[in-house]
Amino acid sequence: MDLATAIETQELRAGSNEFPKVSDALLRKLDVPVPRYTSYPTAPVWTEEIGPGAYASALARAGQKDAPLSLYVHIPFCKERCSFCGCNVAIARNSSTADPYLASLLREMDAVCDLLGSRRSLSQIHWGGGTPTFLDERQIAQLFTAISSRFAILPDAEVAVEIDPKVTSRSQLELLRTLGFNRLSMGVQDLDPAVQDAISRIQTPEETRTPSVLRHAWARLRQPALTPRWADAVLDPRLFELRDRPAANSEFGALIEAGASRSREKRVVP
Repeated sequence: MDLATAIETQELRAGSNEFPKVSDALLRKLDVPVPRYTSYPTAPVWTEEIGPGAYASALARAGQKDAPLSLYVHIPFCKERCSFCGCNVAIARNSSTADPYLASLLREMDAVCDLLGSRRSLSQIHWGGGTPTFLDERQIAQLFTAISSRFAILPDAEVAVEIDPKVTSRSQLELLRTLGFNRLSMGVQDLDPAVQDAISRIQTPEETRTPSVLRHAWARLRQPALTPRWADAVLDPRLFELRDRPAANSEFGALIEAGASRSREKRVVP
């Protein structure tokens, strides 16, 4: 990224609540295909040369530093599959399906902590998926307790979770807030029913609009960051009618080609 692009991008980030203006020149410069970055390093650079030994060595080297860490926890379960999704997910109906996976996560945390040694401070935590609120309250508390008992979460840490408003209850929101979560991410691909049907993501404006239960559960949060994502360059004006405006917006483009698979479920477990 050159200096001019960097300056213009920084100006966009520094804007107020108004939707930022993007110049034609910046759009032309940034409108290029890039790899999916749902994982890092990105999939095209993965090789068999990186195995358990290299991973352990990297963690041991990281343990020799003092800076705080960022922790990402992947919850791969969803109750329905969106056909545009490229994430590693499993479709399940019952939250108890996640219990063996959570047990594996705890064992992995123990192994990671052993290699990190005393470097245990966290400045960022992010639960992604999948749908983290696929977990019930017992499982949410169990996972967070496992993290907080192994790591030191800094007082000003960003503790974020992705939610699906269709499956997230008030009691889940209240628990997340009590545990210390201070950032929510909620996806909005499109509000056009035809597009929603094409991408198997049925989500009404009423379900999308910041629910009253969220305002009550997170009342003490100064700026809850709900992060809508759109799959169309033309933004639906109804998104700007939300009673509680998002504090942060993240956008990306997606092209759904004719004849592409629209299977709602790639892998289904009870």
